[in-house]
Amino acid sequence: MKRTQPVVPVTPTRTQIVVDIGGVHRGGEEALATIAGWNASSPDVELSIRGIDQNPNRLRDATAVAARLGVRFTAHRGRVQDVIAADGVALAERLLIVATDDARGDAETCVVAAETPRPFLLYLIIRLPNKDLLGLSAVLPKAATDLKLALSIFLFALADCTVRRGFSAVLGAEGLPEHVFRGPHYRSRFRAHLADNIPRLLWELEPEAAPIEVTFDGETRLPFLIEDSRAGWRDAASLARDVLARPSVVIAPGKDLCIGEVGPDGIRLHIARYRAVDRALSLNETPVIDEAAMEEALRRGKRQTISRSYPVYTTD
Repeated sequence: MKRTQPVVPVTPTRTQIVVDIGGVHRGGEEALATIAGWNASSPDVELSIRGIDQNPNRLRDATAVAARLGVRFTAHRGRVQDVIAADGVALAERLLIVATDDARGDAETCVVAAETPRPFLLYLIIRLPNKDLLGLSAVLPKAATDLKLALSIFLFALADCTVRRGFSAVLGAEGLPEHVFRGPHYRSRFRAHLADNIPRLLWELEPEAAPIEVTFDGETRLPFLIEDSRAGWRDAASLARDVLARPSVVIAPGKDLCIGEVGPDGIRLHIARYRAVDRALSLNETPVIDEAAMEEALRRGKRQTISRSYPVYTTD
């Protein structure tokens, strides 16, 4: 009697895709962990990482973290913006995850990504002058040139108003106790955002999230619209009118959004609501409909002003 040979299952070979992580400290390690989880659940695609950082010690630590997580990792020393500029059009479609605490470096990276063009995700935590904690996230496809340049304008202005960078000043020993407590909520939001949007940028699908978002509590996400007022601050009425006339993203009636107005000497953050009833914009909790309301909206907006005398702290 002929004996049958046992059937040995063949493990399919997964497609290998390289993703760049710019900045491999805390934010970069969070991204590594997210990618490890993504790889574990992906039957057809495995992501490997090129980690980019100026600090050789961070690259060494990230290499060890990646090995522990089972993620293929190659270390590349240098500034993120310089490395992707040198890549040029040859690697223009490679996904980049930006996770540094350097707003100026991030701004320069946005400019290079607009010129290349390259898709990227960006994450930054900002301690505001009024002691609020702001989480900024961005998912920008390769064709989103205007949004990349607008984000660069905001980040350059933010860099001019940053007194200090680093974890300790925002979520560490020198941070406020409430921020230390809320920090994990922001990290969790970033991880979910990254996991949701990796496949969308890899396969050129429309992201579900707004291109740029902010959160003030680590839970609620607000679309973030950047307005260029470097020629002079605008009053609340003209700002609201301009936003409604040419919004940079789709805005949903009845929902809140945040406007980052970049002015000649800083940034003003305005919380706005696009009202469902009359399709008007309420700015800083004040309907912009008359002169008194305009003055009140401007007064409220000044409370959220970022400048060199009211600086911010940033971390990855």
